[in-house]
Amino acid sequence: MNTKRKTLIIISSAIAGMALIYFFIISPSIKEMQEISQQIYNQRVYLEQKYKQAQHLKQSTQDIKRIRPLIPKLTNILIPAGQELKLVTNLEQLAKKHQIKQTINLSLKNSDHQKSIVKVPIVLELQGNFIQILKYLSELEQANYYVNFHTLIFQPTDYLKKISPQMADQPTGSISAHLECNVFWHPPAQD
Repeated sequence: MNTKRKTLIIISSAIAGMALIYFFIISPSIKEMQEISQQIYNQRVYLEQKYKQAQHLKQSTQDIKRIRPLIPKLTNILIPAGQELKLVTNLEQLAKKHQIKQTINLSLKNSDHQKSIVKVPIVLELQGNFIQILKYLSELEQANYYVNFHTLIFQPTDYLKKISPQMADQPTGSISAHLECNVFWHPPAQD
């Protein structure tokens, strides 16, 4: 054999050997490394999610511990279901104390008694002296139960006397107040 041919066979054998090493050793190793890398990435993402969930759980637990002492205070400002008469009586006593004429419209039909806290709309019509009505409102604000006002309209009764004969008996200088508010109740206990 000539040297040229020997060299060609040696080079061809080396290339074939390198190709075999590449296809049977290097390429599968690269694929396996890529798979392991992807598994490591997926595991890292999973662990990060678990860490965030643990942090959220820890924060929720702290929030519950912080809020738990406030629950009795919340239940104290809610009116127990079935105590409508007590609320109306308190409002009437308050109006009498401040020498105010009062009309109460308590709307129970619009309230949803299936919820854990029931919002009940109330409309109060007041007539009296401005200072008396302000004292009434101030005392109502300090009541044990929570009253959320969303409409408050004051009008002088002198103006109302002109348009409504029912207001003729009101003294000069008195005002009429229209109050729309909500009170919040515990629903009745379900067995």
